[in-house]
Amino acid sequence: MTRPDKRTEEIDLKRRAAGVFETSVTASQSGLYRFHLKASGLSSQGHVFTREQQFTAVIGRRPRETGDCPENCGALLCALLKCFTTQDDSKKHLIQKLEAMGVNRKQFKQCVEVLHPSCCESSHQDKCKHGMISKRDC
Repeated sequence: MTRPDKRTEEIDLKRRAAGVFETSVTASQSGLYRFHLKASGLSSQGHVFTREQQFTAVIGRRPRETGDCPENCGALLCALLKCFTTQDDSKKHLIQKLEAMGVNRKQFKQCVEVLHPSCCESSHQDKCKHGMISKRDC
């Protein structure tokens, strides 16, 4: 696991059932956590296997009072969401760089939708403009 401050830590998974492993982690910092899962063993047919998977999680808190967030933070968050989740050749390099760092666009969008749902309410015209729906439907 890589914490938001870039410190790394190995975490052991505990077997709960055949093929089912789990663990629990306490997030002590807000930010992006990266998990690199490595597994090896024998399949049910006795074949040796190895697997690797990467996961990301964003930990934060929802502003509780007006003073917790600048007046325009909602608009800034929406702009960031639209920048990162819409396909556009001018953003291709940025998106590739973020994805190479392990940022998952779908998970990022889901987090922003939870924190600020109004960001995801786009008009039909906006959806056409940003390629969120097919050109045929525009």
